[in-house]
Amino acid sequence: MNHHALLRHIVNSIAEWDLKMGVSHDLWLNYPLSEVEDLLGAPFTQAAQQAFCDYARPTLGEVEWVDKQDGFCRVHVPQAGVDHVKSLPVDPFLADLVALSKDPFCTLDQVDELFARYPHEEFPLPDDADARVYHRVGDDLVYVFDSDDGLVEYHRLTVLRFRRLYGEQYVR
Repeated sequence: MNHHALLRHIVNSIAEWDLKMGVSHDLWLNYPLSEVEDLLGAPFTQAAQQAFCDYARPTLGEVEWVDKQDGFCRVHVPQAGVDHVKSLPVDPFLADLVALSKDPFCTLDQVDELFARYPHEEFPLPDDADARVYHRVGDDLVYVFDSDDGLVEYHRLTVLRFRRLYGEQYVR
């Protein structure tokens, strides 16, 4: 099992939330069960949950998984885990991305400029010709940007989840 990939995703999610709005308390994160299994590379059984909790304890403290139903699950990260993540150096790309996303006048051209500063690949979204999809080289995430009513928004997906939604031909 790839506990590191799931832990890194949770850590990055907490860091992103903190950059967006500041996090000063424990945190609940919701995940599609398939995404957790993609990150782990294995079914998310009771034994897998416990093994991940044991692996993550030094970084996040006593995490707890609940509500594994309807294809979704929730993970509770205690205050100590949030505080630990907040003490880590911030990924410059993530800081730039969040700063740009907070700008109400952000344009897709500015998104292009952001990604031009980092090695990446870009490809179209099959069902939305106006959307832009970026994958940073070496990252296990895909960023999908779209502009509706002049407001740029983005979604962050794992490469495996993106492939499941749009096809294997994307993200090499």
